[in-house]
Amino acid sequence: MGDRFPSWMMRVPLPLNNLKKLVLTGCRKCGELPIIGHLPFLRDVEIIGMDNLKRLGSEIYGYDLVYEATRDKETILLFPALKTLIEWMEAPTTTTTKVEVFPCLEKLKIFHCPSIEFIPIPYSMASLRKLWIQWCNALSSIGQLNHCTSLRKLIIQWCNGLSALPSGIENCTSLELLHVFSCENLATISFTRVLPSLRKLQVDHCHNLSCLAVPEYFPSLQELSVMGCPKLASITFSTDLNPCLEKLIIKDCNGLQSLPDFRSLTSLRELYIVGCAGIESLTGLSCLARLEDLGLGPFWEDLDSFPDFQVPSQHLVLLQLDGWPKLKSLPQQVQHLTSLTRLTIRFFNGLETLPEWLGNLASLVQLSIEWCENLKYLPSLEAMQRLTKLDLLVVFRCPLLKQRCTKDSGEEWPKISHILHVESK
Repeated sequence: MGDRFPSWMMRVPLPLNNLKKLVLTGCRKCGELPIIGHLPFLRDVEIIGMDNLKRLGSEIYGYDLVYEATRDKETILLFPALKTLIEWMEAPTTTTTKVEVFPCLEKLKIFHCPSIEFIPIPYSMASLRKLWIQWCNALSSIGQLNHCTSLRKLIIQWCNGLSALPSGIENCTSLELLHVFSCENLATISFTRVLPSLRKLQVDHCHNLSCLAVPEYFPSLQELSVMGCPKLASITFSTDLNPCLEKLIIKDCNGLQSLPDFRSLTSLRELYIVGCAGIESLTGLSCLARLEDLGLGPFWEDLDSFPDFQVPSQHLVLLQLDGWPKLKSLPQQVQHLTSLTRLTIRFFNGLETLPEWLGNLASLVQLSIEWCENLKYLPSLEAMQRLTKLDLLVVFRCPLLKQRCTKDSGEEWPKISHILHVESK
């Protein structure tokens, strides 16, 4: 493909009145597009990987063609049937005629457009349900979303020039999913009003994000995930936040000095506070009566013992613990979590022997021991044999223990020979 489309595609008007879907991909040298706004049945347009395309200007709308056909009407409809689009620019306006662009548009995807700096959101785009923007590094702003009351999914990924979320997002009363991934220039995410339908909020790998503020009550929020934000200093919750929140993941946020108040999160079923080196203590976990899946650590490296944590044991079935070099033992409270079916122990490099109380975890089905470089000894034969439901033992990157668990010849083998599946890597 050269720097222009074939002449028949650039003909005015384009003789494809029955066209329903148009895909233009990999046309990296082309800097302009054919006129397509007048096509009455066009429902899907995809424009991907056009590196030379800096904007979709008014010339693509076919305004003059539509105007001639609708001269006596008060409203001009451009792209009258379009439901899916990638990329564009504002349409022209007149003093006497109302212009509506994309009145039926439901999905807008903008991928791999490195030169685009601004994405307008016309007021006529009230039907928009999904907005997905990806790999647009020059993008610095997105038009207002005040009128997008039907928007359900907003996904913004790898847009390093973006410094703020679109204004008017609080008016997106139907928004269910907000996912922001790898936006390097984003420093703050805050909400000043309720998003009543929001179910899932994900913020991943925004390396300069310093503040996440959720001051308002989000009545439908079920999942909150914040990962890979090393400069994040605080996560602010309302004191009465979210009775529906079931999943909370905070991972690899080493700048975080304190955690949200867990006492109001009584519906929480899954909680992971992993890779947060600034955390020194854990409080409020005792109120999480419905907790089923818990992952903790590593925390502040100068701590010589795991922070005390008390969790109700009746529903907890999955536990992952990540240690750090100073720790020489597992947290004692684990021995009381007798409902556990799966236990994962990782990065306890100061640990040489697993405790005898491990045999108290009679419901244990899977035990994984990973990245414990100095671990040599399992609990006694008697303790291991009390784990009658254990059918999978995984030993991964534990060189000393791996050697001692060698089938038939290892010193620890008699302790685990009754286990149905033993994996050592």
